[in-house]
Amino acid sequence: MMGIRRLAPLAALTAVVALSACDSTSTPTEPLGVQPFNAQIQVEDLVCTTITFDDQDPALVHGSLNVTQVTSAIGDVNISVTPKTGTRPVAAIYSGLNDDGPDFDLEGVGAGMLCPDCAAQQNMLIMLQDYVNQPGLSDAHMFDVEGDSENGGTIVMAMADGTAFYFYKGAALVDDDLGEASITVEVDGTLVHSATPLGDGTVEPVGDGTAYPISTSLEFVLAGSGAVDDIEICKEPDTPPGNEGCTPGYWKQEHHFGSWPVDPYTTNFGAVFGCSNVMAQNPESGDICGMLLLDVLSIRGGGNNALARHAAAAYLNASSSVLYPYSVAEVIALLNAFDKDALEAANESYCPLGRDEGEWEEPVQLPS
Repeated sequence: MMGIRRLAPLAALTAVVALSACDSTSTPTEPLGVQPFNAQIQVEDLVCTTITFDDQDPALVHGSLNVTQVTSAIGDVNISVTPKTGTRPVAAIYSGLNDDGPDFDLEGVGAGMLCPDCAAQQNMLIMLQDYVNQPGLSDAHMFDVEGDSENGGTIVMAMADGTAFYFYKGAALVDDDLGEASITVEVDGTLVHSATPLGDGTVEPVGDGTAYPISTSLEFVLAGSGAVDDIEICKEPDTPPGNEGCTPGYWKQEHHFGSWPVDPYTTNFGAVFGCSNVMAQNPESGDICGMLLLDVLSIRGGGNNALARHAAAAYLNASSSVLYPYSVAEVIALLNAFDKDALEAANESYCPLGRDEGEWEEPVQLPS
């Protein structure tokens, strides 16, 4: 089961990509009109990998049957199959380099090839035929005689460790036949991608760069014959060990700008946190999410102002060489939970950084 890593300070949180809800014990009293941050994890903060089924250890090759797990750079992935019909669901590996059937619509070489793009895909994950017509045949015999299931079903993928915050970004959906319902991709039961039926042999990449958080499972729903490949999954980077942290007062000083992981003169608070439309409690500070990260470090007051001030410092700590106890994703979770105290405590633990003026240049202000 794909899940969410929870450190002790975050044990009560339900972390999703756009967190906003919190209970009355963690939410300060806000003036009328002040909105929660709804900060989001940015895709660039994630570590991603692509599962191709071509380089698994132990190696999965054409003809591998009952595939229940594959390896990836960010963790092992469990695989299960639920067919529309039949009683012995089996996942298998079919190769687009195969040239002797039985699935000519998944092959890119040989005289009968129907999928010219499948050769480049090499190994693909399929659902084995479901034994409706020939229930007495063995798995291997069914693979040799029938190939993938003509009735379809669902391929379910879930992270084996279940201890990290995982995301799905995209995949290649193969052999979506003309006149057949689309192959679809669901995350936790919600439709996120759908193929366009174009006829035999279509290899269609889906995904626009959006990372969808996975709480339970990732599902590929096949209406009939088809395969999936090049599945891109991501996770939140591992939290660095340590108890270091620098205060907002450290980060806002110009002679410390060399320690900044981003440009202090151009980086917007809303850009790094993905938030919008949060009015500060201090009237002169305006919309916090529209301010520079540098300016947020200096806003005065409590409530949203204090929370944002420490969130800005926490982001810089988590993104720099500081051995901060929280990752960027966990900083966002604490921001959305209005947990200023946890951020403040981490920021005021121990700052290992010193004077570093760096080479950032303040933009020249042209006369209006």
